Amino acid sequence: MMDFNNEVKADDPVLKLLSYICGGSSILAILVTEMLLYFGRDKDDDEVNMKRSAERNLNLCMSFAQLGFLIFVGRTDILPCAVCESFGAATHFGFVACYAWIVIDSSQVYYRYNSDAPQTNMKFLSIAAYGVAFAIAGGVLITSLQNDHHLYLRRSVGGHVDSCWLNDWAEYAIIIPIGVAVLLCLVRMVLTYVWVKKNKSETTCEIILDLLVSFRSTLVLTFVMTLNIVFAFFADSQIYGYIIVLLNFFSGFFILLNSTVYNSEVDIFGNLKKNFRRKNA
Repeated sequence: MMDFNNEVKADDPVLKLLSYICGGSSILAILVTEMLLYFGRDKDDDEVNMKRSAERNLNLCMSFAQLGFLIFVGRTDILPCAVCESFGAATHFGFVACYAWIVIDSSQVYYRYNSDAPQTNMKFLSIAAYGVAFAIAGGVLITSLQNDHHLYLRRSVGGHVDSCWLNDWAEYAIIIPIGVAVLLCLVRMVLTYVWVKKNKSETTCEIILDLLVSFRSTLVLTFVMTLNIVFAFFADSQIYGYIIVLLNFFSGFFILLNSTVYNSEVDIFGNLKKNFRRKNA
């Protein structure tokens, strides 16, 4: 998917098996996360629920994109070109929306520190996130179909269609959104640090450590995305294909651990017990 140099063989059986195992496990991890958070959240905490809404949309977009990648991207043998491109655009939409929600999620951390800052309505943020993703993926698809550019038909060096995914210059339609998302997240982290430094009496070291914990999800996910692109640009052997697959689907496992086991803001398992007792009282 992210091999920009076409050096990785898409028909490698080991790579395919690894993709299905890692992809299926990642999607399952995200679904388990959502189930735990749904039954274990504190429904009376509005601040937590705002951040939870951003996380839920992020998780759903990521699982949708990964599922689309696993089911549709490689089925060039049974899908007509137009259908193949449509499925590629749907997967593209999911990934771009996922990056948009990573930016929104990082903003919720800032609002947790600066509660007096005016917050944007979540409904507006949802329209903006999905609207941007729809505009980018829809624009590429319309351009492709109208001009027969076949931008969602990725071809091998020999000209054979390997996958229903971005091809040629359309690859920048995923590279640029990732770059913008990473930049906006970094800006948000810097702004949060500046505000905390100005308004809190903590030392610089204490502030940085606190922010690293708060922005843990943003830092890890943006780092994985950036590292993925770096490997994709320098891929010159099959081993890079395995690394790229592992990086693509690492996010699901990280979300499970970060949202449940290492979530200090919400007592997931404590709330599960409390909600279970309340239901059976």
